[in-house]
Amino acid sequence: MMKRLRSRPTFYLTVLLLALTAVGTACGTLGITSNQATATPPADIDAVVELWSSLSETTPSPEDNTIVEVWNSLSQDFVEKDDLDVGVLSLAAIEAMLEVQADSGGNLDADVLSRAAIQGMLEALGDPYTTYFGPDEFQRYLDNSEGKFEGIGARVNLVDSRITIIEPIPDTPAERAGIQAGDVILEVDGMSTQGWSLTESIIHIRGPKGTPVRLLVQRANTPDPTLIEIVRGIIQLRSVRWEMLPGDIALVAITTFADNTDEAVADALKEIEKQDAQGLILDLRNNLGGLLSTTVNTASEFLDDGLVLYSVDGDGDRIDYDVNSGGLALDIPMVVLVN
Repeated sequence: MMKRLRSRPTFYLTVLLLALTAVGTACGTLGITSNQATATPPADIDAVVELWSSLSETTPSPEDNTIVEVWNSLSQDFVEKDDLDVGVLSLAAIEAMLEVQADSGGNLDADVLSRAAIQGMLEALGDPYTTYFGPDEFQRYLDNSEGKFEGIGARVNLVDSRITIIEPIPDTPAERAGIQAGDVILEVDGMSTQGWSLTESIIHIRGPKGTPVRLLVQRANTPDPTLIEIVRGIIQLRSVRWEMLPGDIALVAITTFADNTDEAVADALKEIEKQDAQGLILDLRNNLGGLLSTTVNTASEFLDDGLVLYSVDGDGDRIDYDVNSGGLALDIPMVVLVN
């Protein structure tokens, strides 16, 4: 049996809040759906739609206009919705569309203009965790939650505001192409990454299997950037791995909170108990984040009761997420690694 020692819930709450921060950074989404009710927008948003209509020569549909839909979602659900300045947001959207017009050479696509307007609005929020996903990006987000995605297979993060490779995933196109930890991505398919959010970089680097992507990377101690072409593939994410270390210490690493991560953690803990482990190292470094429900289920393996975490929405409504009973590692001495 595992050695008995009472765990400390407040410590695990800190760890899980860090995991939820990773969710926002890597997979943040506003929660906008295509069937959300569209209310009458304010005059400033009407002006944005009118300019979009004029530039794209498209007749706006009040029931199905993405710009209006984004505004409605912000005004209803944004965590600081009472402080939203519709004038500032609409001006940012207009400036973004006019910039597209100036660069277009006269060929203005309605979807491109709409996306520019939305991006301008969201950038004006100053909130790095609010992101708009189009249909393709949202599908990639869902694929990632299922523990697989189409892409190159590398973990990235913002380091000193630069898109940086944390590590290539073993046996993936990125590793086979020579991508290394510490590589700074300067360009993706000729587009500069300067100013990109982490979400933007993931969206641009990922893509359908069999398609190429060209990364211009700056490597440490190398004066000139290196251009690397990678053919994307299907990346299977193994979210949990574990091993026994000397001294009867078990190491469990969780790289993401996908659909089946909680089940994989439970399976690992059952095997670890059979090994009569005297201590546990839980490694959450470089965790990509993931699903809240999976995170709560995973935390419940290490807590006997109480509150795992709570959320508060823009209306001040609070939702509590309590521990699920029956955890498998309630008392084993444990160290948690985070970065």
